[in-house]
Amino acid sequence: MILVYVVITMIIVSRVFRNKLAPVETRSGMIMELPPYHKAHWKHIIKEAFFKAWDIFKRALGTVTLVSVLFYVFSFSRDGNVDHSLLYRVGTFIEPVTRFFGMGWQTFMAFVSGAFAKEAVLGTLNAVFTGNNSLMEAAFFAKTAKADTAMLGAAMTAVISPAEALAFMFATTFNIPCLMALSTTYKESHSLKWTAKVAVFYICNALILSCVVYHVARLFM
Repeated sequence: MILVYVVITMIIVSRVFRNKLAPVETRSGMIMELPPYHKAHWKHIIKEAFFKAWDIFKRALGTVTLVSVLFYVFSFSRDGNVDHSLLYRVGTFIEPVTRFFGMGWQTFMAFVSGAFAKEAVLGTLNAVFTGNNSLMEAAFFAKTAKADTAMLGAAMTAVISPAEALAFMFATTFNIPCLMALSTTYKESHSLKWTAKVAVFYICNALILSCVVYHVARLFM
């Protein structure tokens, strides 16, 4: 089902943006220009690879630092209980709205964290449902954290309905891939306007899809 919608999304995006990205007067046949063949210059390849890796590292470090501070502020509580954090207050405050899109405050916060990094989703769910880790640790060390998956599954099953779980899967799949992807979009397009349009499209598409999936799934689940 998700794969089918991927194809549908590709068709929709091509219809909506083709006139702006590729105006009719600029269209031409596909031209492929192959570079002249020569022996590989390993010194040049290693040098270019190093500079590209260093550029990605600098941008990733800045993104992770910013997100780490934000997550720490929102998830901090004196006793370490997420229910006493600002994250909980904000989440429960906006839950009447997020419920319309098929997500409770826990799954919606995981949806938001997924926009920063997809690896953060599982860790965020572990933090808000089991309270074993701080949200910052769960978000950025989810790969190495020893989460009790059985406990997490039981906690989520008791709170999340099958319809909400399905809606959350669709929302997370079609959400913004990560902040690094957006920064690459800006670097390639040199346009803050186009980068914002891409981000808004991802978010709106994910939320509309999760809303439709949730309300349809409720009829059968």
